[in-house]
Amino acid sequence: MVAGREAGALKPVDGVPAWPAPKTYDSPYRSGDSATKMALGPGNTIYTAGMSIGANGLPDIPMRKWSSSGNVQWARRYDGPTHDGDRPMAVVVDSAGNVTVADVSVNGTNMDWVVVSWSASGVKLWASRYGAGAPHQMMPTDLVVAADRSIYATGRAAAV
Repeated sequence: MVAGREAGALKPVDGVPAWPAPKTYDSPYRSGDSATKMALGPGNTIYTAGMSIGANGLPDIPMRKWSSSGNVQWARRYDGPTHDGDRPMAVVVDSAGNVTVADVSVNGTNMDWVVVSWSASGVKLWASRYGAGAPHQMMPTDLVVAADRSIYATGRAAAV
């Protein structure tokens, strides 16, 4: 565990800081947080996903919604059903402000794709897990959202 590491965001405008300092957020576990993927939402809100060490010592996906002024509006976590470790690969936001993250989720000796979506207010809408016959490694690499708010994911799948 990495104590004292917090997820952060900053906002320069034409190279000049719009906030006096980077904004940070530390999860309730206070065990090392990061924000590695970002998407812009309606009203210049920002959604970040990263990794946060959970109660079992393995990484979960923290999803955060930040206001345009840098305040965290809500924070949620995704921990896969086997609690083995999750890592975000892509984030998209639709026109309604719903946010979707694609992640690699360890499932024993396998790696699955997981796609999770939350509403603009932070309510989990759905989670879909995709695996292949064991043993396998599946890794999403990108997401897009269509005008009808359908989500498309791309990535790779390999038998090992």
